[in-house]
Amino acid sequence: MRNVRVFKWVIVCLAIIAFYGAWKSINSPVDLTVYKVGKVNSQITLYITEGSAGTTTNFVYQFYLAPSAITRRDFLKGTGDKYQAFLSTSDANTKVDIIDEAI
Repeated sequence: MRNVRVFKWVIVCLAIIAFYGAWKSINSPVDLTVYKVGKVNSQITLYITEGSAGTTTNFVYQFYLAPSAITRRDFLKGTGDKYQAFLSTSDANTKVDIIDEAI
């Protein structure tokens, strides 16, 4: 009987740890915001995001190309899954010029 009671507590503790891990992975500590937006042409927009994982890490700037028809909110929801960054840097002074529909 004693082993069954201990086994139940181990299962409960493991379940709590699993739920906590899942909650932490869903609520990621990375804060992603749109830093700059540039219109490449009538169909494509350049989004530059600024990501921070806390006070002890540098900001990360990522560059994305996305359709012009979407909103910033929809873009942020799709980063990582629907939209992939083509450039990442930690330098906030990176200069981006869009000239004649070219970056």
